[in-house]
Amino acid sequence: MLWLDEFHVIPKTVASVFEHVRLYNFFLLASNDPLVVPEGGGKLALAPYSQDELAKTYALETKFVGDRDYILDKLGHYPVNTDLKPVCEYSIGLHLIEALSKR
Repeated sequence: MLWLDEFHVIPKTVASVFEHVRLYNFFLLASNDPLVVPEGGGKLALAPYSQDELAKTYALETKFVGDRDYILDKLGHYPVNTDLKPVCEYSIGLHLIEALSKR
């Protein structure tokens, strides 16, 4: 599971690595195994949370956007992040600050 604050490069990168991907409006699920909820799994996963915590979570209005095929079709023209050539990465800002401080 990956929380998203960038909705083009990151989903495309994840979809290029994982076979099964589900994109939602603010997070992404990915696996090389099919994404399935085991019988009773939802109740078990939510059991530790209070009703107030669950109400706040449900208020986020999670919306399914698309699967791996959707991502590769709609976002296929975006680049993929790599270690040696990051496109969107927190370290880009660090490199920029370092470069500017040497001026």
